[in-house]
Amino acid sequence: MMVLIAAWPLASLAQTSMAKRPPLSAVQLEKLVKIVQTKGKNAALSGDVSRALKLTDGTPAQIREVNTIDARTGKRYTFGLVVGRGRFLATKSDGSSPRLFVLDEQLKLVVGMKTGFGFEPMNPPEAEADVRDTLEQFSQFIELN
Repeated sequence: MMVLIAAWPLASLAQTSMAKRPPLSAVQLEKLVKIVQTKGKNAALSGDVSRALKLTDGTPAQIREVNTIDARTGKRYTFGLVVGRGRFLATKSDGSSPRLFVLDEQLKLVVGMKTGFGFEPMNPPEAEADVRDTLEQFSQFIELN
C-alpha cells in the first residue's frame, strides 16, 4: 500500500496559537514529521472516531503515526499525520480515558475529545494543556531518534 503524505508548509509552523513558548519549534516539528514519515506505522481510525473528530463523514481516516511511553508515569502518547487531510493527530492515554486531538499545520487545536463510554468534547483550556504535554513528550522523543 502506498501512502502519500501532503507536504507540510514549514514556513507557517514557526507560529503557533499557544501563548507560551511552543513545545515544538518549526525545526523540531520538521524533524518529527520526517520521523513519522520514515519510521511511523500506518493505522486507521474507525469511522465513528473519524466522524467525532470531524475528519470524515464516517469513513475511516488513515494516519501514519509514532508512539512513545513516559517511563515515569506510564502514559502513552501518539503523534501522527492524517493522510490527505492536512492535519495532525495527537493522543494521550493514562489507561482510563484516552484523549484525542486534531491539530492544524500550525499545531493549533482543532478538536479535543475524551473517549471511554462514547465521545466527550473537551473544553479548550483542558485540551490545550493536554496538547502541550503531548507535544513536550515528543520534543524529548525527537532528541532520542
